[in-house]
Amino acid sequence: MPLLLYVDDMQLAYAPTAAKEAEEIKKALAATYKITNLGTARQFLGIEIHYSNDGISLGQRVFIDSILKRFHMETAHGAATPLDDKVKLDLAEEEGEREGEVDPKLYQAIVGSLMYIALATRPDISFAVAALSRYNSRPFARHLTAARRVLRYLKVTKDYRLRYNSSTTGPNTLIVYTDSEWASDSADQKSQGGYIFISNGTISWQSRKQDLVATSTLEAEYIACSEASREGR
Repeated sequence: MPLLLYVDDMQLAYAPTAAKEAEEIKKALAATYKITNLGTARQFLGIEIHYSNDGISLGQRVFIDSILKRFHMETAHGAATPLDDKVKLDLAEEEGEREGEVDPKLYQAIVGSLMYIALATRPDISFAVAALSRYNSRPFARHLTAARRVLRYLKVTKDYRLRYNSSTTGPNTLIVYTDSEWASDSADQKSQGGYIFISNGTISWQSRKQDLVATSTLEAEYIACSEASREGR
């Protein structure tokens, strides 16, 4: 059975049929360390665990509310998408926005919080977070505006959760989706792609800039497929 450990937070995951073995592990840990048994897990590292008759779901509503308050966005209007596709983030400096530089620490704090959400439960903001992360060292006003837009998107979608069904009937099918835009970065002409793996729930996802320069949309999508294939091995 898996034992999840992060600093001094620990979670033991097991099937009902392994309850006896789990109790033995808890007793062994308690004999060596001072521990507090909080019972059935409802929250772990900012990730909320919801139970139902047919499975579990993972969300981060409370954590999202906390970062909205931290960055004074709790009363902001919502946004329908994480990014505005009409805004070119990489052209900020080229278009004379030197006077529009913003506090890097503030920008990095927002992007860092968004990154944790993207990695934990929200693949739908992975593309946006990967794009915003490129400007951590020198953000401009349009980058900060874009980061705040992701917060506004999360405000209206904070109840979204990853769902995993408990049913074991039917084939154990693995579905993979990949996609890529083409040459979005004017500096190096590289594309950003991504993938998502689904098997009775979303189990793995990533979005990042590609290492190679694609000469067409077809090639960019092929590179994205190749990266997904390597991950699936």
